[in-house]
Amino acid sequence: MKETFVIPEGHGDSIPDSPFLQKIRGSDTDGRFFLMEARMEPREIVMPHTHTKEDEFTFVYRGEIGARVGEQEVTVKTGSILFKPRGIPHAMWNPTDEPAIVLEIISPAGFEQFFEEVSRIPGGFHPSNQARIDELATKYGHRFHHEPAWLPEVVAKYHLQWG
Repeated sequence: MKETFVIPEGHGDSIPDSPFLQKIRGSDTDGRFFLMEARMEPREIVMPHTHTKEDEFTFVYRGEIGARVGEQEVTVKTGSILFKPRGIPHAMWNPTDEPAIVLEIISPAGFEQFFEEVSRIPGGFHPSNQARIDELATKYGHRFHHEPAWLPEVVAKYHLQWG
């Protein structure tokens, strides 16, 4: 770490057209990790995906999320951490009627560049940009899974919609 600093909740570098705030960049940690804050709206789901180069840790700061990592479905409540190892498909969702706030720790750093590149596409993470987003994801060793067999059941069970 280059220096000590405090970043209050809701503060950080905004990633346009996304729910993410960059809190600690890879350049602050000599590439060991980066940290983002994300607000998950009620009934929102993050598309299933796989990282091939990074491990991801999700700390639920406020609220509750559901997740599927590999074949396992879990509930993650306030104060808990979800570990999503590289190479294993995963998805997260907010099954409640209240917003959730999570901190995403991704190690090693580098994948934050993906978010920055997507934010430069007009409309950012909008579904109409999915082909371009998939192309960028591949560049960063990331893959979205658009139609896994289990997805319709989870979406129906929790009344989810894409963020």
